[in-house]
Amino acid sequence: MSLRAKRLVVLLDREGAPRLLEAKGDVRLRVKGSSGAAERVTLRLKRGSRTLELAGGASLKLERGLRVQGARIAVELDTGRLQVARPKITMRAAGGGDG
Repeated sequence: MSLRAKRLVVLLDREGAPRLLEAKGDVRLRVKGSSGAAERVTLRLKRGSRTLELAGGASLKLERGLRVQGARIAVELDTGRLQVARPKITMRAAGGGDG
């Protein structure tokens, strides 16, 4: 994962491993062939679970031309499951045409 933001806060567990990353201010990210943008992005790392939450004008471009926008987008990174608040979903037509 790569991430760019105006501010980044990292919380560590007792062993010194990251357990929470919170990026704020015009956040841009790339993860597993997808890209996203939001005002705030939070990555929660728990044993056996990794959840990414984009909030504030959230937008996620997925593989194969799918674009998801919403007030908030939550992604379970291990399963790929998405939850979107106030969703708007668009898909680029095959071959790049209007469809």
